[in-house]
Amino acid sequence: MSSLSLRPSRKPEIRSCVLDILYLMFLFIGVVDSGPPLSKLPIDVTIIVGVILGLGMALTFASQSRIVFSQKSIFAQVLLFTLLGWLAMTLFWAPSNIAASAMLRAIIGVSVAFVYPIWMIGPDRDRLVRVLWFIAGFGVFLALAYGIYGYVPGIVPNRISLSRPIGLAAVILTVMAVGKKGRTSVVWGILALLLFIVLFQTGARGPTGASIIASCIAGVGMYLSRGEDRFPKQILEKVVLAISGIILMIPILTYQIESFPTMRRFSLLLEGGGPSLNNRVDFYTWSIKSWLSSPLSAVIGNGMGAFAESYSNASWYAYPHNIFVELAHGGGLVALVLFITFLTFVVRGSTSPPALKRPEHVTILGLATYMMINAQFSGDIYINKYLFSILGLLAVSSEMDRAI
Repeated sequence: MSSLSLRPSRKPEIRSCVLDILYLMFLFIGVVDSGPPLSKLPIDVTIIVGVILGLGMALTFASQSRIVFSQKSIFAQVLLFTLLGWLAMTLFWAPSNIAASAMLRAIIGVSVAFVYPIWMIGPDRDRLVRVLWFIAGFGVFLALAYGIYGYVPGIVPNRISLSRPIGLAAVILTVMAVGKKGRTSVVWGILALLLFIVLFQTGARGPTGASIIASCIAGVGMYLSRGEDRFPKQILEKVVLAISGIILMIPILTYQIESFPTMRRFSLLLEGGGPSLNNRVDFYTWSIKSWLSSPLSAVIGNGMGAFAESYSNASWYAYPHNIFVELAHGGGLVALVLFITFLTFVVRGSTSPPALKRPEHVTILGLATYMMINAQFSGDIYINKYLFSILGLLAVSSEMDRAI
């Protein structure tokens, strides 16, 4: 049985590493609520990082003679910018301009999240692998800082927001544990298990459940990419023992359910609902009814940001909690078709046999599964910039075999 791992084949360039770190900071620095000393700054930290990242990208472009894009990446970018342009236009018929600044922030965030891998990483496999390691490292740092100390020095953590990068790291480390052999596999497996424990502590049901499902799918994909077409008897025995252990732990988990915020929040679903579940059902139902309330709104939508302003129980968390429903309500059938076309175009070809033999590609597929599940239950268009970032990585990785 062969051993697969995510390991760059050459030393990184300092400039590319700095840009990649700035890119991830631009994506993930918003997962925390700023506290002293960050709250003392006169401007949003994300904007500062974004400006520095933009200057770095501009200098990189200036030093290159030419930039070559694949036909697929060109069409994907055209589809995405068309979608974002349409969403910006819907602000003209939104109930008010309150959502204008938030929509502008979302357009910038989603654009940078998707195009950076295409413009800056391209067919460079080593750089792609390093970005995955950076994501894993950032997630582990947040998990250790929150899990051990209950806070991150200098910032006040938002537990639900922290769960998303921690979940990304958990998926990556799970794939690493399956891809390696011997003691190294055990180390990655234990670290991934610790991340899952921290996820349970955050109380984030969506990211916790999504990370478990995505890790299982990516882990199986990684195992099969090692050249195995079936599970040996030893693996089946371990699976049976693991399931048996989980069954035996159910009474203990039930008794200790109050110790894990995630378990308490999951229990709301098992006990017939609760405020969070009921709100989501109301969000979905009301959004679809409002979207289809007239032929015009069905086609062009009610305007991005209209949900929070017109929903009867509007509050800070009042958004549809589903990316398809949000786009349909705000941008109508036009936005929905554009997004589905964009999504289909990016995903197409991502399951080709050559691509599935590369461990980093299997990892990215796992991350895409994780973020797609998340996007069905939480996050607005801005928060789901993580999804567009992973889709950008997926578009790049899918084209690498053609570039070789």
